Amino acid sequence: MRRFLYKVVLFGIFFILVNYFYLEVLKRYDWNISKVVESLKLEDENLETIFFGASLVLDGIDIDYLLENDLQSHNFGIGGASIRTSYIQLKQYLKKNKKPKLVVLGVGSLSKSYKSYKREFFIHPTVEYFYFKKKFVVDNIPMVKFRGQALENLKKIVSKDHRDAKLVSGQLKIKKKVPDRTQYKSDLKDKIHISDYEGASHLFKMDSICKLNNIDFIVIEMPGYKKTQNDIPVGPHILKDSIHKITLYNLNNRELCSTLFDSKNDWLGNSHLNQYGARKLTKYIFENCVKIDSNRNLSQYSRLVR
Repeated sequence: MRRFLYKVVLFGIFFILVNYFYLEVLKRYDWNISKVVESLKLEDENLETIFFGASLVLDGIDIDYLLENDLQSHNFGIGGASIRTSYIQLKQYLKKNKKPKLVVLGVGSLSKSYKSYKREFFIHPTVEYFYFKKKFVVDNIPMVKFRGQALENLKKIVSKDHRDAKLVSGQLKIKKKVPDRTQYKSDLKDKIHISDYEGASHLFKMDSICKLNNIDFIVIEMPGYKKTQNDIPVGPHILKDSIHKITLYNLNNRELCSTLFDSKNDWLGNSHLNQYGARKLTKYIFENCVKIDSNRNLSQYSRLVR
């Protein structure tokens, strides 16, 4: 019996150590996890612009460009994030830091039907694990919670481009080039309706928290491969109901993307921009969607951007 108990205790210690080291390795090498861990350390920061969204934002917003133009900024985008995840990140940031002047939420293709928000209440597992008090359940064991990260991080072992990638103020900078060989859809959406956003409660919650704190808030449809693009004008568009009035820019417009990006050199793959395309996009946003006055205040352009 004593021998059995000894083996159980030994196995328990081994299991705890394996999970501990697995988590420590992920904190250092996994982009999403290292980003979330570092963002939780931010305190009393005085950033002017902060970005939220999923992997299109993670890769596609060039923070270096903003810093070069004296705009203190940070990219909170993480791969697979839902709008609810971004809302949680924003609330956490505002608890410990000074209010930014502008919050930008980047979203995926609006040319799809947004009437069904199947992932509306999904919380990214990394945010769920590090932002909230952990319950002692099997799902919160690191090797269970982050089992998907093992395969994702295998890319860094076999791919030099992924090994050479680096995080800069939250942006994942990758030089890899994957040409866009997709084709435009024959039937391209050309209008946005507020009804497309029925069920997107956390989008409107982000707007509410920004208004309460006197922060400008804009939503940007991130550009993607030709197969995702649309004929909806760039805007600005106003998503308006009885309470909210949200400004949205459609940067996935076919004409804009064909003018702004080189289909051979600016893409990373699967509608993601590499660091070359990200710089072009970020420059466009701050020349056409946001203006800076002489007092260093950021605000949205009131004119239409063609």
